[in-house]
Parts: sequence; C-alpha cells; structure tokens
Amino acid sequence: MDKRTAITMNYQIATLNYPTIESINLLLPLTYLRILELLLLLRQYNKPIKSPYNFLKIAVEENWTPESIPKPINQKVQNIK
Repeated sequence: MDKRTAITMNYQIATLNYPTIESINLLLPLTYLRILELLLLLRQYNKPIKSPYNFLKIAVEENWTPESIPKPINQKVQNIK
C-alpha cells in the first residue's frame, strides 16, 4: 500500500469523510506517526471542525500534539468578561 492510500484510509477512519487533495498533500511529507497524531487531534477535538484542512495546517505549523492541543474558548463566557 502506498503512502497516499494509507493516509486516505486513516483519514476516513478518523473523520468518516474523504480527505481533500490539499489535506492529503499537506500530510504526505510527514511521518506516519505524525500523521496519526494529527488525525487523533481531529478526532478528539471538542467542537465541530468546519475546515479540517485549515485545522491540520495550523496543527502542523504550531506543532500541536494530542497532549498540547489548545482548548476551544467559550465565546459567551469570553464576551461577558
């Protein structure tokens, strides 16, 4: 199995959706372990993700890990303060 197929299958397992070409191209240069970490981040995030590609792009740029993922800010509470 080639890496592109493996990424596609793992992405589908994690998100139940088919990845975009941009998402696949973003993940291709990464190691398998890093790809699995990023897909775990997608799976574990508390809120719905409107753009998985943008989420993955930021996660790669900021080197997020499952232990260091930023917590979503509750905008209602934030606006009250």
